[in-house]
Formats: sequence, C-alpha cells, structure tokens
Amino acid sequence: MQLVSVIVTCYKDSATLGRAIESVISQSYSPIEIIVVNDCSPETELIERCLASYPQVRYLRNPINVGLATARNNGLALASGDLIAFLDADDEYHQHKIAMQMYALEDNTVVTCGVINVLPGGRKVGESRRARLVSNVDSLLYRNTLNGAGLLASKKLLLQFGGFSSGLRSCEDFDLWLRLLSAGVKVKDIGLPLYLYHYNPAGLSKNYRNISKWELEVLQLHAFRVKSEWRDSQCYANMVLVWLFRHLIRSELANDKELWRQTCANMSLLDNFPLTRMVCLLAAYSRIMVIPAFLIRLSRNKALF
Repeated sequence: MQLVSVIVTCYKDSATLGRAIESVISQSYSPIEIIVVNDCSPETELIERCLASYPQVRYLRNPINVGLATARNNGLALASGDLIAFLDADDEYHQHKIAMQMYALEDNTVVTCGVINVLPGGRKVGESRRARLVSNVDSLLYRNTLNGAGLLASKKLLLQFGGFSSGLRSCEDFDLWLRLLSAGVKVKDIGLPLYLYHYNPAGLSKNYRNISKWELEVLQLHAFRVKSEWRDSQCYANMVLVWLFRHLIRSELANDKELWRQTCANMSLLDNFPLTRMVCLLAAYSRIMVIPAFLIRLSRNKALF
C-alpha cells in the first residue's frame, strides 16, 4: 500500500481544522500522512491548540503569508508519500475519497472527483456523474469543469511540473490542469462527489472579483505557452469573450459595479478583434446578462455559479 500525503492548508480556518483532519483520519484507505500548512495565520495560536489533539499530524508554519499555491508547494516539499492529495481546512473528505481515487489511478494520469457543496444551514447539493477521462486541453478553455481541490497525483509528477504556480493567488488548480493536459498528462474524473466543499461567503473561491481576475491571468499564461498563431486567431478571441460574459453574469449575480468595471477594462484583451470587442461592450452596457443571472438564481443558489 502506497503512502498518501494529504496536505491541509490553513489560514483563517482554525474553527474547522479539526473537522478536516477527522475526515482524513476516518478514510477507509491507509496508510495516510497528514501535513497541516499554516500560512502565517493570525489564528496561529488557535490552530496550534487544535493540533495539540493530533500528535500524528506533521505541522509547518510559513514565516510569511504566501498564498494557497505556495503553501501547497511547501507541503509538497515536506511530504513523505509517493502520492499527494490536498484538502482546504474549511472542507472535508468523504470517507472513501482516497480509496476510490487510488483504485482509479494509472500511469501518466492524475485523478480528481466530484464535489458535494454544503450550503449554510447544512443543505447539501451534489450528485454523481459519469466518470470521464480528460486528455485534451481545449476542453477546459471555455470552462474549468474539473475539481482542483479533489486532486490526487504522484509526488514525482507534481514535482516534475514544479507544483503550483507560485505567482498565482487564485485559480492555481486551473493553471495546473492546463499545464498537465498540454504536456500529455491525462486527468481522470471519477465523477463521484467525494470532496465536501463548505460554502463560505468570505472564502477565496467565492470572491467574484478575485477569481475573475486570476482566471484571465491563467488563460493569458496558457496563451503565451502555446504558439503565437493561436493568440492571433478568432478561437482565442472567442475564448476570452466567453470568460468575459461569465464575469458580467457574476457582476449581475453579486450586484457588483466594481466587477462590471473590471470586466469592461479587461475587454482590452480583445483590442485586436474589434467586432468581438464590440459584441462584449454591447452585452455589458445593455445589461443583457441580467437574464442568465436571473435564471441562475431561479435554478440554483448563486454561490454555486
């Protein structure tokens, strides 16, 4: 049985850290090593008080706040396991999460899973879907449909790719997917909702302005890694347009004027495609995205968009 190192990153999550650790301890798979990385949290005293109840947990405290990507990389460097999984301190695992992923793991492949969204009040939203093998980077260019937090991969493979991009303060998992797929590594999504994501209104991934900014940063990094002819093509412009439309919808969902202004400023990415840029401007100023935003509100909680 191969040792799996689970890297739990923690910043302002001292109140839920114990729950996250317990979900790893209760895994049906063993052996597992737990590494908690404290990203220079103002709650350090509370974090360390919690960890006193778990002497088997390895602990690393970053001397300065470095963000999720570098915090995960620091945990990766410390890990003893041949295989690596990640968990945010405000989330938890299903009991069989690691076991099911280990069963699916193959050479030159990383594994992820589906998500159960736990909403305020405890209501859970999530369902199983068909397993799939993602091998084409183009399938993610218009929407990131993979759960980055649910990743399980070999340590050797992650180190080969330099881990997460330390310059990113969000969407580091999206960037990793694009780099892995571009290099021919396959991603197996087993479809089962085995990662329990607890929706936190103050959480990083639900800060619409922040995540929208870093999504475009990741896409630009990808664009400059591929051939220049693609960056001059209408396919590139269409990709940017779809993401800007998504950001306009978010601005309507959150009634966020600053995000709307940020999205309009980002339309400069379409300066070489005047017709496409005009379509985007018309959508912004006509506020037509109020319609899909309204439909999202009707169909599901806006936090899940």
